[in-house]
Parts: sequence; structure tokens; C-alpha cells
Amino acid sequence: MTPEQASIKRATKAAQQSVERLDAAALGELSKLYRQAAAEIAAAIERYAGADGNLMLTELQSVLAQVNGQIRQITYQRDALLGEALSQAAGLGVEPLATVLETSAMMRVNESALAFVRNFVAADGLQLSDRIWRLDRQARDLVTNAIEMAVIQGHGAAQAGREFLARGQPVPIDLQDKISAASAGKISRETTDALLTGSGSPMDNAMRLMRTEINRAHGTAYMMGAAEHPDVVGFRYLLSPAHPAPDICDLLSTQNLYGLGEGVYPKDKIYGVWPAHPNTLSFVVAVFKDEVTDADRAGKETPMQALERLTQAQRVGVLGVNKAKAYDAGQIRQGMIRAPWRSVQQRIGAIKPDIKPKIKPAAIGLDDMIASGRDISTDLLNKYGSDGALLLEKLHEQLRAARPMMTEASIQNGGKGAELIRAASKMFPDDWTKVADRHGPLYAKFSRSRGGYVDLSMARAGTGYRVFGYSGTARGGEGFIRTGNFSTSLHEYTHRLQHAIPALDDFFQTLHERRTSGDKLERLLDLYPRHGYGRSEVTRKDEYRNAYQGKIYSGQTYLGKHGALEVMTMAFQDVLGGSARDLESLVEKDREMFDLVIGLLFKYVP
Repeated sequence: MTPEQASIKRATKAAQQSVERLDAAALGELSKLYRQAAAEIAAAIERYAGADGNLMLTELQSVLAQVNGQIRQITYQRDALLGEALSQAAGLGVEPLATVLETSAMMRVNESALAFVRNFVAADGLQLSDRIWRLDRQARDLVTNAIEMAVIQGHGAAQAGREFLARGQPVPIDLQDKISAASAGKISRETTDALLTGSGSPMDNAMRLMRTEINRAHGTAYMMGAAEHPDVVGFRYLLSPAHPAPDICDLLSTQNLYGLGEGVYPKDKIYGVWPAHPNTLSFVVAVFKDEVTDADRAGKETPMQALERLTQAQRVGVLGVNKAKAYDAGQIRQGMIRAPWRSVQQRIGAIKPDIKPKIKPAAIGLDDMIASGRDISTDLLNKYGSDGALLLEKLHEQLRAARPMMTEASIQNGGKGAELIRAASKMFPDDWTKVADRHGPLYAKFSRSRGGYVDLSMARAGTGYRVFGYSGTARGGEGFIRTGNFSTSLHEYTHRLQHAIPALDDFFQTLHERRTSGDKLERLLDLYPRHGYGRSEVTRKDEYRNAYQGKIYSGQTYLGKHGALEVMTMAFQDVLGGSARDLESLVEKDREMFDLVIGLLFKYVP
């Protein structure tokens, strides 16, 4: 080894130690940031507590606004911390090559490494920006859901408790527990735990991302710089002394697949190997051509041969317990080493693919569906009364017990608009959402403008489009939503379901046709002069709570057979959109519509 090569080796080790210190410092700052935000969120919750120490439903939106502001602040500060740490890590990566690279080349490598880290697409299809967005969404969902559920359940329980007291009966223990769940102190503790505590918490995931990307930035810059040295033939996958337990890294750091030595990979192969998993503590070290021995070249092996050389404990760490047993039985082949166990089970014949026959339920007519919904809704109203918040809570509880729910729609983009649509889609049965996903790609944009949905199902393939700021060439089934709040999101996502499942909308169209037969068309502009409706927007208003529900569309690219496309959307919005007042009003003024929605939610299978 030449003096220059030895110098690079020493500088490489020093840079690795510097990165470990950088990692520790960044994680310390990140922990401080999340803990400070959790304390400020808890203080904000306490400020809105009533005289009894509970958060009132009337204060819910104010509290959530404060909480979301704090979470946005986490985002800004964390992203700034991450950006600075990545820049420093990449700088440390090229530092060992300072004696052989010109300053301009080091800057170029540094910038290329940072671009690689930002644009890198992992096996799960996500880039760094996607992972950051998921972090923010997870934090918002966990905290806001904890607050919303506690307050809404507490409100409904308090209402029910007052009714017990009015009848001179004691309040049941379970109701008392739900009332106390809305105490500001308890909600503060739960939100703090949700943010900070345990594996998989937002803070834990943020720290995992920080460590992974710092190491990736450092290693990538180092490999890009060292690859320009004429004598570098590859990189050694080096385990950290702090490597906690056997895993796939034990195999990757010992196998000699290319005759370059144990754990050494050619310059063009290392990027597919290192890092092997998030939160890795491993490093890479340049290997010069004069380090490769005859024994290394003669020791070239396959992954299966390398696996055989490992200890039993290492093999269990690499393969997992089940695959290790299959290996001992001689059932594992090379392509199965990193495959999921369930896939391996099918390949070795341990289980047969789980294919269940699809059973199409018998068709249910409109009147039967309404009658079915009436039975369910009558039971709900008898048990819980007409309080909208409590009714919605109990309705969704029964729905989740009756059929699979809570699957999020697939959205092509990130951001607040997509977040709102995903939340809205969880209010519907899973099989509805899955049909809508198969309909085509869906995009969602956040905007304070009037909500809207545009569907390109009937557009000719290859036709150019520009919708809500999105542009491209139609392939078929594209949908675009513009929304600014949860209620609007639920309404517009229902339009998506309407286009994806026209037979579902037929129930509403048939009911509308029956209820408005012979009614004249009226302009919405005349009925609501100050609402900004266009001159061509017309309705058959029937006795709907809002005449807009009977709006007639003509010349629309819609797969269904009718044109009153707001009947279904406004019905579901009233029931699931989160407004207790709208739900109470629908039950009171249009019980038939309420019963139809309930019947479909529980009984309709596309």
C-alpha cells in the first residue's frame, strides 16, 4: 500500500468517527426539538380546558389549529436540521480524498451525493421527500386523532350522562371513563406519548430517518469521491463495532462474490448492497487493487456458500427463524435469501396461495335497501338518540365491526390535499375504496377555492389535460380533486366513488327520479342569489335540505345513467362529513335519505 493510500485509509477512519459524532449530535437536537414541541402542544391543550378540566367540543377546532401549528413548526426545524446534517455528512465523506481531488471536484462530488440522497428511490418506491411527508402525516394523524376521539367521545358520553341523571339514575362506569377521557390533562399525556414514546413513534421514526440519511450522504459522497481514484477497485462493507445483533449485514460483510475479498463489491455494485436497511451502523471503505490477494481471487463464492460459512446464530439473524429452519431442511435456494417468508412458503410448497372465490351477493332493490337501513338506523337512534357527534361515533363503530373499513385511498401525490382525501376515504368500506383505486390514478390538491372533482374516464387515451394545476396525457380513469377541508374532501371523494361504482349511484338516481318526477327545473342562481352559482346551474329541488342536492348535470362524461350527481355526494357528506348539525338535520328532515345511506354502508358490495 502506498503512502497516499495509507493516508486515505487513516482519513477514512477519522471521517467515520466524525460522522458518528455528527449523528449523535443531530439525534440529540432532534430529540430536544420533539420534546419541546410536545410540551408546547400539551400547554396549548391545557389552555383550552373548561372549568371542569375537560376540553369542550366547541373548542376542538381551536385546539387542533394550535396543535397543527406546532407540528408545522417541528417540520420546519427538523428539515433545517436534516439539511444541515446531510451537508456536513457529505462534506466528511469527501474529506478523506482531499489529497487526490481538486477543490472543484470535491464540490462536484458533494453536490452529486446530496442530489443522489434526495432522489434515491428505495425498494418501497419512496424518495426522501416521501418519507419526510409520511413523518409529518403520521405526527398529525396520531396527535389530532387522539384529541378528536377523546373530545368527541367525551362530548357524547357527557350528553348521555346528563340523560341518566335527568332520569334519576347513576351514570354508568363506562360513561364516566369516556367523560374523563376528555380531560385536558389526560389528552396532554396521551398526545405526548403518541409523539415521543416507543418504537414507531413520530420521534423514533424521525431519528431513524435522520441516522439513515446522514449515513447515506456520507457513504455516497465517499464512494463517489473514492471511485475517481484510479487504483480503487471496490468497497468493503464494514460492520460497526456497535452492530447490535446478527442480521443481513453479517452476510453482506463476509460474502466474497467477486473474488475481491470478504465483503468487497465492485464500484458499480456497491450501491445495490449498502446500506442494507434503515438505521444501519455499517460503513464502506475503499479497497485498492494491490490489497486484493490471490487467496481473495481464489475464494470467490456464491451467496449460498457464504451463508453456509456463517454460524447458526448468524444464519437465523440473516434469514429469520422460519427460513433458517427451512435452510436446515435443505429447502432454501439463493433467490430466497432476502425474500419474505410468506413468498418462500409458497415456493417451497409449505402453503398454497391464498385464493378465495369471489361471491357476488344477490342484488338488493332500492326499497329493500332503504328498509334494511331503517332497521339499523332505528336501532342506533333508540340506543344513542339524535346527538350528531355521538351518533356518528357509534355508527362508525358498528360499521367497523360489520365489515372491513379504514383503508386509505391511493393518491398519486403528497401534501395536505392528499392527506384530507386519504382521511375521507377511511370513512367508507374497504371494498368501495379498492374499486375506486382500480378506476385509475387519483390526484388531490389543497385549495381554499370551491371544491371540485374532474374524472377523465371517458377521455380518449392520449388526450392532453390540464386540471387543477395538473397537466399530462390521459391514460384513462384519472381523477382530480380540489379540496380545502374534511367535509369537502368527503363530498368530492364520493364523486370519485360515483364514477368508479355507477351501480352505487343508481340507488340515488332512482330515488331522485321517483321523488322529482314532474318537478320543474329551477336555477340555483334564483334560489341562492348570493352563493355565486352560474346561470346554467339548475336543480330539481324536491324537499332536499339544500336545493343544490338536486342539481342536474348534462353533457357530463359520466358512466352512470342519470345526471343528478349531487344526491349521493351530499347524502354521504351529511352522514359522514363530520358535522353533527348536518347529520341531526338529515335525520330530522329526510329520514328516507338517511336510511338509504345507512343501508348502503352496511349492505352494498360492489
